[in-house]
Amino acid sequence: MAHKPFPAPPRQSTSVWCKTRHKTVESRDPEARRVAETSGNSRRTQTWMITECSSGVIQRKNIMFKLSSNKRPTGKAWDHKGKTELLQIFISHGGGVSNCLQFLYVENGNLVVSERLGGSDHGRNFNTVTLNYPDEFLTSISGSFTTGYTNRVSSITFGTNQGSHGPFGKPGKDDMEFNFQLGKYRPFGGFHGSTTSDGYPTSNGYLESIGVYVKPIASLSDLNSTGKVKKERI
Repeated sequence: MAHKPFPAPPRQSTSVWCKTRHKTVESRDPEARRVAETSGNSRRTQTWMITECSSGVIQRKNIMFKLSSNKRPTGKAWDHKGKTELLQIFISHGGGVSNCLQFLYVENGNLVVSERLGGSDHGRNFNTVTLNYPDEFLTSISGSFTTGYTNRVSSITFGTNQGSHGPFGKPGKDDMEFNFQLGKYRPFGGFHGSTTSDGYPTSNGYLESIGVYVKPIASLSDLNSTGKVKKERI
């Protein structure tokens, strides 16, 4: 009588039983932690950092992609992760430099102005962008930054699902460009960046870098039958 071969060792993955789909979905997250429990004839397995949605989608919790205009900032970092309800943007600029930014957010029904991000003085030009909240939301951010002894944001443009705001500032001939197209399914997860004073005592500071957090689509229920993102529900 022939012996059956030994089963192959399990792969480094975590199985999750998705009751709504009646199938097993696997995650290759090496940090996932299996916590199994038995309930009747149905085994349910949950994992750390992985969630089971009512639509049958399993995905890492709170995952976001972090994008930045400057990959190696040296100035003082600031972070607005999770502040997604954007109402106004205040931009101060001049001479090919973005002096400072401020944002007005809606938080729990209240209007909250952010700290000043950048220099203590405003530039020669000042602009206010007011979004058509809540229908208008951020879908892209682009611009340029200097690449000499110091890095500064020299121009910036904010794109939304209803249009474009900017550019604010003027890029130099040797400046590098950045262009982050987020998508039109409310992917904006907050701003982040850094400020610098260039190390000079007379410098009032500048915006060294700016970036965004991008949220992936949270559920397959957000897609229609053609695989495209459904029209945003307000």
